[in-house]
Amino acid sequence: MAHFITELRDEANDYTTHPNIEWINSSYGNDACPSIMFDLDNDNEWYVQLFAFEDKEAAEAEGFDFIYATKLVKEGEIDWHNELNWTGDDKAEALRVAIAMAEQLQAEHLRLGQLLKNLGDGLEHEGVWIEDGTKSPCGRFDLTPEQQRETYGDKS
Repeated sequence: MAHFITELRDEANDYTTHPNIEWINSSYGNDACPSIMFDLDNDNEWYVQLFAFEDKEAAEAEGFDFIYATKLVKEGEIDWHNELNWTGDDKAEALRVAIAMAEQLQAEHLRLGQLLKNLGDGLEHEGVWIEDGTKSPCGRFDLTPEQQRETYGDKS
């Protein structure tokens, strides 16, 4: 039988309808409260995280009165005031909220990208705004001009 967090990740991916949103296991091996996340830009600057205890007893053992909690991060900062922030015990509701947050984050990131595009900086690639077309989509690696064309086409 799969670990409960793997099952939660798979359920989130099953319920997510947006093609550019994929949930991954973001837990550490010794997490008391594992998590899944949608990392929009693959550099932990824009992401949604859904924390989940295995059951109520595990949550209470760590001092919490809820099983599930969401966290939204934009530009590397936790958005504590987001209206979608949520804690509770209902798995279906936790998934609904986390997916809504991911869709909201995707839309906001694209709006920011459109603003930058209007200013002349960056390009859209597979639903993600790329600020520097000389870098790989994750932003970590330099691309040769040939790699830029292969990756982004004539957009860069």
